[in-house]
Amino acid sequence: YCDWEEWQLAAKWLSLVKANDNSDLLELSGRIHYGMDDYEKSEQVFKQLLDDNPFCLRHWNALASSQFMLGHYQDALESSEYAIAIDASSTDALLGKANALYHLGHYEEARDFFHRYCEVTDNEPLGVMNEASCIIAMNQIDEAITMLEKLCVRKDVEPDLLADIHQQLAFCYGEK
Repeated sequence: YCDWEEWQLAAKWLSLVKANDNSDLLELSGRIHYGMDDYEKSEQVFKQLLDDNPFCLRHWNALASSQFMLGHYQDALESSEYAIAIDASSTDALLGKANALYHLGHYEEARDFFHRYCEVTDNEPLGVMNEASCIIAMNQIDEAITMLEKLCVRKDVEPDLLADIHQQLAFCYGEK
């Protein structure tokens, strides 16, 4: 049920399981809580899992996501840093750290991590747009326009993202 994001049904089936000392089931519980927007419980579960296995990249990334959704950006930043220490090319960890830095107002450092994310993902469009957002926040409008215009003509940009890119461009043109 988790694969189809049927969180209520997944929670119901998980509640029928008798064993509660299994880390896989605990992880599943954390993912279900996250899917049901219970980020506090998800955070607790992933902290518990990390107490038992502090070198699990998946758990650090999941913890960072829960913390980010709670608006605990400094905590999400620290969790992402632990994940990066485990795997410096983890796309989830790089993106988590970049997003946390952005929300903390550290735009230049966020840009660096969005750029690293883009290097690892072969310039995935969302990463490029987020890097451009940092550039806009640093008031480097002409550079952002150049990036966003290049992004607009790429064939691998999803329609929803393209609408966001056009919105960013309109903002930039309005700032000139």
